[in-house]
Amino acid sequence: MSEKCCPADSAAALSTTYQPKGVEIDLDGLKCYTNGKGGKSIIVFYDIFGYNGGRTKQICDQIADEGYYVILPDIYDGDFWPADKPIQPEPLSSWFKGFPWIPYQKERVDKVMAHLQEKGADQSIGCLGFCAGALSVFHLCANEKLKCGASCHPSVQLAGLFGSSPEALAKEIRCPQLLYPASGDLATYKQGGEVFSILQEKFADKFVAKEFVDMTHGWVSRGDIKDPKIAADVKSALDGVLSFFKANM
Repeated sequence: MSEKCCPADSAAALSTTYQPKGVEIDLDGLKCYTNGKGGKSIIVFYDIFGYNGGRTKQICDQIADEGYYVILPDIYDGDFWPADKPIQPEPLSSWFKGFPWIPYQKERVDKVMAHLQEKGADQSIGCLGFCAGALSVFHLCANEKLKCGASCHPSVQLAGLFGSSPEALAKEIRCPQLLYPASGDLATYKQGGEVFSILQEKFADKFVAKEFVDMTHGWVSRGDIKDPKIAADVKSALDGVLSFFKANM
C-alpha cells in the first residue's frame, strides 16, 4: 500500500479570513483552540497544513454551535507543511516521520484527555480528523473511553511510515466510525475495501461511510467553497458528521 499522504489532485492549502470565535488554552505546554461547553466533547485533528490551516477552526466553531465542547490541539507544536510547498511524497513522508503516535502524539493527546476528565466530560468523547489527522483518530479510537470517531478524506496509510497499516489499526478500533473518502482516496476506505469491511463487520449499522465521488482529497477542510458543488458537499459532509456524533454520543 502507498504511504503517500495526498493524491495528486488534492485540494491545495486554503487561505481564509475567518475570525475564530473560541479561545486558546495551554495544557502544560500544549496549545489548544477550544470552543463550546457541555459534557460532550470532540477532539479535532487537523491536516498537514496545521493548526491555523484552512477551515479547521471554522469547523470547530460549527460543531461547538451544536452543543459540543470542541478542542483542537496543536498536535505538531506549531509545525505544518508550508502552503506554498508542493505536496511531494518523499519530503512530506520524511517530515511526517517526526510525529509518531508513540511517544509524540500520544503524550500530547493524553494532556487533552486529562483536561476533559477534569471538565467531567471524559465519559462522552468523540474525535474528528482530516487527512493525516485521521491517523490520530484511528489510534485514539483504540481507547475504550472514546464514543466514536470520524474521518474525512483519510490518510491513515501514513501508518506505514511507522511499521503499521490502516487495516491493522482498524482492527484495534473499539467504537463506531464514520469514513468519508474522496474520489482519489485509497480503495481500502471505500465499499469493498479492507478497512471498510473491517469496520462494517465490527460496528454494523453504527458504521457510517460514503464516498464523495465528485470531490478531491482535502475538500472538507480546504476545498474552495466558491464552487457551489464543493460548497454543497462540504455541507453534506459536516451535516453527516454532526448526525453521526448525535447518534453515538
